[in-house]
Amino acid sequence: MKIISSDFKKGNVKLKVESSEDLWYLSQILDKSDLITGKATRKIKLGSSDSKSSSVKKTFTLKIELEKPEYDPSTNSLRLLGLVKSEIEDIPKDSHHSIVVEPDSIITIEKQWLKYQIQRLKEASETKKAEVLILVLDRSDASFALLTSHGYDYLTEIEGEVENKRVKQKLDKNFYLEIITKLEEYVKRFNIKTVILASPSFWKEDFLKEVEIKNIELANKIKLASCNTTGKAGVEEVLNRTEVKQILKQDRIILEMDIIDEFLRNVAKETLSAYGFTHVERAANAGAVSKLLLTDKFLLEAKEKSNFERIESVMKTVESAGGEITIISTEHDGGKKLQGLSGIAAILRYEFK
Repeated sequence: MKIISSDFKKGNVKLKVESSEDLWYLSQILDKSDLITGKATRKIKLGSSDSKSSSVKKTFTLKIELEKPEYDPSTNSLRLLGLVKSEIEDIPKDSHHSIVVEPDSIITIEKQWLKYQIQRLKEASETKKAEVLILVLDRSDASFALLTSHGYDYLTEIEGEVENKRVKQKLDKNFYLEIITKLEEYVKRFNIKTVILASPSFWKEDFLKEVEIKNIELANKIKLASCNTTGKAGVEEVLNRTEVKQILKQDRIILEMDIIDEFLRNVAKETLSAYGFTHVERAANAGAVSKLLLTDKFLLEAKEKSNFERIESVMKTVESAGGEITIISTEHDGGKKLQGLSGIAAILRYEFK
């Protein structure tokens, strides 16, 4: 994301969206009643009402008061629904309209910015693509996932022919060549710098030997890790491995998982932790919250149910007391665990009951 201009004291930020990850970041920092200015389209009928008429799409600059953001990763777009605040011919003021934000869109946001929102925005402007691909495999299955700053995108699975269990397991070169072809495709498409290769048993070493024979440049990008299974469960397991955290220590997902791990250790020890809105709210009002953790799903549901104001009040209280706020993605295992514990939690400065 590129910040074209900003004046956070006045609440104005103009930015350019550069990737699908930027859309996810925006969906997390936009609130109801924010003023958004951007390009919108509308169908305009040509010809009189009593004759056959055609219509054309007209593009214009529109300002809306946001009611609801709708992020759809499948279409790579963020649809902002709201009430029109511009003076535009044929579009009544306070009527409903939407602005569709996509990569290369430029928008201006006017709002009262919280510290964590500014931090998220700056983080998005500084974040580089992860350029990391995860491949987990065994003798009959291979799964590919692309690491992103908010989790991972599960790309595809490849299944090979499974040998009879009574027959001695051996390397299926045709299956491995199919995996190598797909791996080469993804490395080129996503400009991958590092491939994390993991498997149960010895399959990763066997596969790496085949890669070294066919494509030594690709083999040099591969880092080995271990896992006990394939599929999404294997990817989640790989992301929790210590050696993988060392490789990816600068990436957002690892930071989030480390914070969740710290919180869960505290829960296990029954110390310096709170979860559930009521408990966290009381801790925040007492100034006891060091780190406030909220899942993206928890915030989205609160906005959809129109009960975000109380949550926002807690966030402002934590910030005013010098606490940190972290929005946790539910795209990875750590976020799913937090969501299972109500979606809101806190690491405390001192014991609070």
